[in-house]
Amino acid sequence: MSSNRSRKQVADLGPPFLPAAVADAGAPCGCGRRVKADLWRRHKEPFGPIFSDNTPAEKGAWIQQSVIQTCECGSKVSIPLDPKPPRGILWLYGDEANRETQGYAVECYTLVGGTNGVIRDLVNGLKEAKCKLLPDLDPATWTVHCTKLANRRWRTESERFSDLTEGDVHTFFCNCAQIFKNAQRYSSNTAVFGFRKRMTDQDAERHARKDAKRIAHLALLSSAIFHGTGNGLIPRFFLEAVKEVRHFPHIEGWSRDSFLGSRHYLAHELLCHGNHVPAPEFLAPRSHPLLELADIHAYHLARSLMLQSSGRSPEVPMSMFGEFCYLAMINANRFDLVVEDDVPPKYIPRP
Repeated sequence: MSSNRSRKQVADLGPPFLPAAVADAGAPCGCGRRVKADLWRRHKEPFGPIFSDNTPAEKGAWIQQSVIQTCECGSKVSIPLDPKPPRGILWLYGDEANRETQGYAVECYTLVGGTNGVIRDLVNGLKEAKCKLLPDLDPATWTVHCTKLANRRWRTESERFSDLTEGDVHTFFCNCAQIFKNAQRYSSNTAVFGFRKRMTDQDAERHARKDAKRIAHLALLSSAIFHGTGNGLIPRFFLEAVKEVRHFPHIEGWSRDSFLGSRHYLAHELLCHGNHVPAPEFLAPRSHPLLELADIHAYHLARSLMLQSSGRSPEVPMSMFGEFCYLAMINANRFDLVVEDDVPPKYIPRP
């Protein structure tokens, strides 16, 4: 999937990921030309449903059905927007992971979730896996932090985890991967990843990482929004916070600005199928079981990509997690979307 934008537009806040149905939006003119939707013109007012004053959202709203554009011949052409009425909520939880290898930085972000029944199954699956790992501990009293759990020294120094062996941890991670695979038919799981060359200058590296994070964040949300609203489900995003959460809802500035800014583009309206999608909220680290599962997948995705780029095999192959919708970051203008049980080798630089 790709989008063609100028450098100025790339630097702006429009969504970087566009499926073909959005990228090719347009309508025929009576003169025989096809008028393509102007996806990247920033509108003064944001798109979205308009609700009457003091009227609850569930009572209805005005939904824009089309936009008018001018053909080269001067005629006005109506381009349909294909709005979809919402039928339910799609609960999505996300966490990130990154690694460095041989001059490259690997950036990954995972979103996992589904409707209420799927969430319940995923939560119960994690609870069972935690009980198998530490049967004498209430699974609600501890959370999964993959980086720490995989570290032998940390386990040795931890009172709760000191008796765990490498084999115990490996089995636990494999059991967690099976949770995803068991639910793959009904869950909504997406991950974005990308390799970028590291900068030697610290300031340049910091800015490059920030830009890559923002672009990947928007691409991931855009993909989830398009597929969710296309099926009549409104995504609600809950991501692991970077900053300390002092109040709820906690919405981090970089995410809010990039997300709300994108609502001023026709591309965002087409991605949302005419629905209002709330900005992502950020939760305290590992404060929900789905955040723990997102951490597990993101950790293993980043590690798998790092090891494979060095010619090594991952301890827990991504195929064990079942099918995921993977977004490969090619550059700021292009993301390829594949639905596979692992990242295709062509997206991994080799030694």
